[in-house]
Amino acid sequence: MDHNGFLTRFFEAWNRHDVDALADLYAADAVMVDPTLGTELGGREAIRGYYRDMFSESPDASHSLLDSAVVDFNLAAGLVNPASIRASNTLERSPPVIVHIKGSEVRLEPVPDDDGHAGDATSAYGALYSSSDGAVEVGFWEFDGEQTAASQDGYEEVVVVLEGSVEIECDGATYELGPGDVIVYDCPIGGKRLRSPGMKAAYVVRYRQPA
Repeated sequence: MDHNGFLTRFFEAWNRHDVDALADLYAADAVMVDPTLGTELGGREAIRGYYRDMFSESPDASHSLLDSAVVDFNLAAGLVNPASIRASNTLERSPPVIVHIKGSEVRLEPVPDDDGHAGDATSAYGALYSSSDGAVEVGFWEFDGEQTAASQDGYEEVVVVLEGSVEIECDGATYELGPGDVIVYDCPIGGKRLRSPGMKAAYVVRYRQPA
């Protein structure tokens, strides 16, 4: 069984509150550590009891598997029942993907005026990274001046101020940001006004409907 199949079985059993199916995914002498509670359980029966008590206390508990990551289950330590994994006793692994971009080599491009922005300001963006599906973008943003922007929707954005300062008015509130401050837009949001004597920030955008 590959890691996707294993995770699917785990979450299906979890959402059924099937403590026996969950316990069967562990080796008989498995050790499970829950760092959130500071507990360590030894053996399949203790783990079965752990899930039974949890579902008794939280009868509406459920999980959704949005995406899966490769997990090293360390079969030699008995953390997973070898019978639930394919005969080779290994999980299929995807090659790691590591992206390194030097910010100093990124060129920021000025943003031309458009119908959604107005004011005497200079704004420039430089994308450091875009995911293969177009859903995520990471980059730098420089802003100087005063500008209004129309309401926005369809994405989530995290902005971290690196240098300078900016004042942002949005949806009836005013936010003053300096170096190290963070603002998160969970769109939709109303129109906003930005004022800055000069600022540089890093941003991460996740589009809900990738291009």
